[in-house]
Amino acid sequence: MKAYGRILSLDTLPKDRQSLEELIQQLPFGKEEADRILSRKHLPSVTQSLAAHLALSHLLEEQKLTPGNIRRTSSGKPYFTESPSLPFSLSHAGSLAVAAIATDGTEIGVDLELFRPRRKTASLIARYFSPAQQRQWAESSDPDWEFLRLWTEKEAIAKCGGEGLAALLKQRNEAEYFLSTYTVRYGKEWGIVSLCAQVPITQIQWFIDEKEITIHEIQNRA
Repeated sequence: MKAYGRILSLDTLPKDRQSLEELIQQLPFGKEEADRILSRKHLPSVTQSLAAHLALSHLLEEQKLTPGNIRRTSSGKPYFTESPSLPFSLSHAGSLAVAAIATDGTEIGVDLELFRPRRKTASLIARYFSPAQQRQWAESSDPDWEFLRLWTEKEAIAKCGGEGLAALLKQRNEAEYFLSTYTVRYGKEWGIVSLCAQVPITQIQWFIDEKEITIHEIQNRA
C-alpha cells in the first residue's frame, strides 16, 4: 500500500480570526465541514483544524484528486461524499498538523502527538494498554518516549478502524494492523507521527514545505 502524507506548520497561517475564517470558507470540503471547524470555541483549535484541512487540500491538489465534500460517520470518522473509497486521516498537535491519504482504497489512520511532561502516565498505561505494552513501557530506557510512541500508534489504529476514540479502551489485537512510526521535529517541539493501515505499508511519500520541519522513520511494522 502506498500512502501520501503532508505536515504543515501553524506558523504559516494568519493570527486573526477573520483571516482564518476566510481561509476556512475557501476549503473545497463543503459548508458542513467548514461550519464544523468554525464551531470550535478557541482560536488555537480553529487554527489547528484549518491547518490539517489545508494539508489535506494540498495533498489532493498534488495528486490531482477532487473527491468532494467531507461528511462524518456516526462514530466521527470522516469520508469524502463523492469518493468514499479514498480514505484519509487528519491530526494536529501544538504547532503542527498532518494529513494522510491512501489512493488504493486502503483504510488508514494517522496520529500526531508532541512531547510534553505528563503526571498520570502510569494510570493511562494501566487503563488503555495491554499487559505486553505495559511491560514495554516499564522496561523502556526512556518511558516518556515509549509512552508517546505507544499512544500515537493506539490512536492511529483507532482512527484506521473508524470506531472513534472510544476504541482506545478496547484491548484489540493490534498485530492485525500495520504501522509506520516517525519522529518529527519543528524548532523546540518534537513528537511522534504514526500511520496505520489494514495492509502492509510499502511506501509513504511525505510532503513538507518548511525546511524547519524534519521527519525520520523509527519503525515500520509491516
